[in-house]
Amino acid sequence: MLRARSHFLSLLIVVLAMAGCAGGQSTISGATVSPSLQFDLPSPATLGRRVESVQLVTAEVAGQKILFEARVSVASDRFKLVGTDPIGRRALTVEFVDGLYHAQKADWLPTFVDPNRVLADFILIFWPRAPLVQIFEGSGAELIDEGKMRTIRQNGIDLITIEYIRPGWRGHARLKNHIWDYVIDVRSAEVGR
Repeated sequence: MLRARSHFLSLLIVVLAMAGCAGGQSTISGATVSPSLQFDLPSPATLGRRVESVQLVTAEVAGQKILFEARVSVASDRFKLVGTDPIGRRALTVEFVDGLYHAQKADWLPTFVDPNRVLADFILIFWPRAPLVQIFEGSGAELIDEGKMRTIRQNGIDLITIEYIRPGWRGHARLKNHIWDYVIDVRSAEVGR
């Protein structure tokens, strides 16, 4: 009985992992913060340093919660984010290749997990102030950076607030998108340094 149950669980994990490989691919040309604010994606070089990081990400929207681990690698000429769920299925991949961002999302992910917004949120949390100020020029949006709090505001309305519980790549941040009403909690650990 125990052996049959173990075999069934192993088979179930294999089937789920295979299902996780399916999904749609797309090219991301810009990042969306809200219906009224999109921005051109910065080059990975604008981060200003190499990073290898592992992150525990929790996203909540409309009573749904999703947890995944993200492995992030950034260098001047490349960016790669691979997200897996708690049983190891690949959920999301975002890469910078030949000057463009490309994304692949597993079909089983909830619709609120949008690679465009995942990338936008990641950039807003981790990119330094100067490139962000530059990408918002002419959009009517402003970046207010107060150290432990970062706000994206447009026409007097707070679109996004980011609270840095512990700043940096070995830190903990919480992003709230006020327009689409979701929260992302990111606990980050830099590796390989």
